[in-house]
Amino acid sequence: MTGRQIVRICVIGVLASLLSGCPVPLLPGDESGSRTNVPDQVPGFIVVGKTTRGDVLLGVGEPDTASENQRQFTYDRYTRRGGALFIGAANGGVGGFVVERVTYRRLTVLFDEAGVVTSAELDRETCTQGGLDLDGHYPCLAPPVADLGFAGSIDASRPSGQGRAFDDVLWYEDTQGFDLARLIRRNVPETPIRGVLLVTDTALELYPTAADSASAPLFRLEYANVAAVSVATFGLSKRVVIRRRDGGYASFAIQHEQRIDRTTTRRAGEWIESRRRRVAAQ
Repeated sequence: MTGRQIVRICVIGVLASLLSGCPVPLLPGDESGSRTNVPDQVPGFIVVGKTTRGDVLLGVGEPDTASENQRQFTYDRYTRRGGALFIGAANGGVGGFVVERVTYRRLTVLFDEAGVVTSAELDRETCTQGGLDLDGHYPCLAPPVADLGFAGSIDASRPSGQGRAFDDVLWYEDTQGFDLARLIRRNVPETPIRGVLLVTDTALELYPTAADSASAPLFRLEYANVAAVSVATFGLSKRVVIRRRDGGYASFAIQHEQRIDRTTTRRAGEWIESRRRRVAAQ
């Protein structure tokens, strides 16, 4: 048993004792209201450059979220792995607290102007829910990454082509993750650039916050000029660290409702690194 598992058990025990009740087991299975047809990998019938929007609708059904121009569909599935409902006396009445282990799956499908699939990806993550943040992921998967309308408006006419857009990005130029000197020396404040980050198969582009399909990027960084991408952690915060081939650095974090979205930030870093490696292998 790992230290993290021991801590989880102890916290659950404390919560149970505070409620002075007995736990009611929650059986494994798909959460009520969740779709059940999102597997652990992209369905085989979805083929980039061939499958149409109509094929996806027939094969998977109506999406859980979609962009206004119908160029991005997302499908979510929530499966409980086990858990317990604690019921007992609380604040002079009857209270309850749920702790459960849940696997989230999200299928994201992008289409071109003709309605043909250009990208299909399956995100999968398991975490503990119920107010416990012992895994550092709460919730497991943040709301679908991207301002869907903005992402759909980026088309093949741009140098990078269509991509995935991340809203409310804080970009720190010339910063390697968390610059401890700046954090300690309060007289050297950090001044991030706030914008929308477009991640494509060939490059990163940062756009103004109010960008639309006609907006020009503030700057563009091709993966060919990136040496490595990693994720740095400092306390409860995370940043993606980009090391350029010229020896320079840049970092960014993604916010959600004015708070750093650690899960989406981490997953964005992993997604960018996978594409950088793909370009480097060509």
